[in-house]
Amino acid sequence: MRTKPQSVIAVIAGNSLLMCLSLFAGSAHATTIAFEDFESGANGWLDRDSGSPTVNATGGHDGGAYISFIGDIATNTASFGSALVEFRCQTAPCAANNSFDGDWIAQDVVSLSYWFKHSAAVSLQAYMRLSTNWSLSGVSGAASAITLGDVLPNTWTQVVVDIEPSQFDPSFGGGNYNDIMSNIYKIQPGIFFDFGEVYNETGVTFALDDVRLTAVPVPAAVWLFGSGLALLFGYKGRRRIRAAT
Repeated sequence: MRTKPQSVIAVIAGNSLLMCLSLFAGSAHATTIAFEDFESGANGWLDRDSGSPTVNATGGHDGGAYISFIGDIATNTASFGSALVEFRCQTAPCAANNSFDGDWIAQDVVSLSYWFKHSAAVSLQAYMRLSTNWSLSGVSGAASAITLGDVLPNTWTQVVVDIEPSQFDPSFGGGNYNDIMSNIYKIQPGIFFDFGEVYNETGVTFALDDVRLTAVPVPAAVWLFGSGLALLFGYKGRRRIRAAT
């Protein structure tokens, strides 16, 4: 029996969709787009007071280099709690490998991770503040992630910040999430104390290592998938129009 032309096209389109789904499943993987391990120095990173941190050649989470400084912890009486920045990356590019600043939405950024360590007598809650530079972008505001888990004393701990709206508290820093994430200029990891929580300690060492920006770009298979859908349903639509005339 002879196969009808429309059946052949439907089969081809269907097979194309299956192929695209298979390609999509196999090609969507995380890619590092910026990375700083401090092996070549601080590279623009500053301490909480915008001073130069100490570059340590060994002793990082992987045995290599890291940066550190010594400071005090003193909670404040802010209505939202005490957000204490400990390190600052705000002199682009702040990375030996590519740059952390820019449009994170266009780059499909999914996470910002780093290794953090401190010598405080208690566990400290990790915190991250991301902000723009109004003078460069015309966009103001900052986004703060405050539920990043605890870091035990004297223990290298990897902190992973998922770059998505639910991770950030809109009451911190003001501004629109999409506007901020499209104009990232400052990366400021630190510690956080909830409102009413009081803690003070002097001479605490803070350390930072291996800061990494990760993205999952949309693979080409997604565009093929969309084209396949357009082919399949567009052809069926034409058949319906012809049948009605």
